[in-house]
Amino acid sequence: MDAGRIDLLAEIVNGATGQLSATFELYCEGHDPATQQAVPWPDALRQKMTALITKRTDRPRPPTAGDPVPLHSGPVAEPYISSRGTVAAWDCGPDGQIAPHLYYGIGSDGIGHIRHRMGITRDTAQANHWGVAALEFDIRFHAPIGAGDIYTLRSGLLDLGDKTFRFGHSFYNDSSTALAATFDVLGCMFYLKARRAMTIPDEIRAQAQDLMIAWPPVN
Repeated sequence: MDAGRIDLLAEIVNGATGQLSATFELYCEGHDPATQQAVPWPDALRQKMTALITKRTDRPRPPTAGDPVPLHSGPVAEPYISSRGTVAAWDCGPDGQIAPHLYYGIGSDGIGHIRHRMGITRDTAQANHWGVAALEFDIRFHAPIGAGDIYTLRSGLLDLGDKTFRFGHSFYNDSSTALAATFDVLGCMFYLKARRAMTIPDEIRAQAQDLMIAWPPVN
């Protein structure tokens, strides 16, 4: 931690096997809710947090979501609306802004649309025993969004690998026209029966090529 920032690490561990299931890395800054400007931590709070600092584990983190998006030489499409809604008061904290953990749910709302547009429809997936999994999220918060604000999630693909694909969501506060957050997500296809990652089929890859968008989005 430093004067105005704290880095947090949380790990989900399988209690029966001891195996690491997921990690969450959070980079937080103190801010003034009235001005939305960064402010330093009070000395007393900083002392308490400093006493809690622990050594980071040596478990490696693969360089995927959040890294610069590879250059795309083909045509670029416009992002499409994959979800829309209104922020409810019960989704917000004491400051009137949407609670951080709910961003994951909003980002998940658009994943079904991406799968469908790639050609991984429900019927096709069931017939071929295909599954899709999100492996890594990189969420960045840009502007506040609170109770009563209407929003849209605008999505598209960022990159296609052999077995993985990367997609992005732009979370817009349509009440203010501000970009509230961005989601950079790495996903993969896998065989449900074998429980292993699979190469993206040619027909899915061909359809997905038409969904590539420019990234990062412009506010």
